[in-house]
Amino acid sequence: MKRVILFILLALIMISCYEYIETKPEIEPEPKAIDVPVIIPRDLINEAIRTKGEIIGVTISLQDPTVSQAIVNSIIRHFRNEGINMARVSKKTIYRILSTIPRRAFRSNNRNIVSVGETFTYKLPRVIYVKKRVDDYYLVRDRVYGLENLKKALAIKWLKPYEAHVFDCSEMSAFMEYWLERNGFNADIVLDSAHSWNLVEVEPGNWIHVEVTGNSPSIMPRRKYTYRFKDIYEALEYFKAEYDWWKEIKPGEGVIGG
Repeated sequence: MKRVILFILLALIMISCYEYIETKPEIEPEPKAIDVPVIIPRDLINEAIRTKGEIIGVTISLQDPTVSQAIVNSIIRHFRNEGINMARVSKKTIYRILSTIPRRAFRSNNRNIVSVGETFTYKLPRVIYVKKRVDDYYLVRDRVYGLENLKKALAIKWLKPYEAHVFDCSEMSAFMEYWLERNGFNADIVLDSAHSWNLVEVEPGNWIHVEVTGNSPSIMPRRKYTYRFKDIYEALEYFKAEYDWWKEIKPGEGVIGG
């Protein structure tokens, strides 16, 4: 009888071990490389554009909270519809337009104190001075918002490892800004004296900080920064050799995977 009981116990132990082995989690496969085009941004070019003196209507919004910013973005949108891909509007043009907008156009009678929802119009000067893009570094597409959408965009892994002074936080933040912008997000590059990372607009006027180093990018607590660049052209003006991530990518090399 004892032998029968012992046999049963041994059988149960063997079965339980077998089941444990079968239910062990499988090793996670290596992430598959995501095909991200390596586009080298070219220098912006200065250009004087003749207009027809169009009247432009503008609404102050969370995306365009100041009169100057609303003017700039309305000009960019207006000419984008005509196939002109501009990146900057000169201060000379902005000041000239501002001088034509009466203070009574705003409830506060002050162009520097405006509220979301206020509207105004202005007339384009016959000639405006801008800086144009001559590359396809940024895609023209509608903005994407939402924390969950951002988490999906960040659900990637770095295939190209961190390497100090070669592909470190500077290049990684520049690449991540490029990746997020191509996915529709409004992303900026920021840095302090020791580190570089990204800001991403998850809702109009609401920005989240994103850490770029580690195995994967991730949302991080707010951190003070010294510089903030709206795009790669601005970053290169200040630190040309720090944010040129494309120089570190070998032909056929995967940068990120998912």
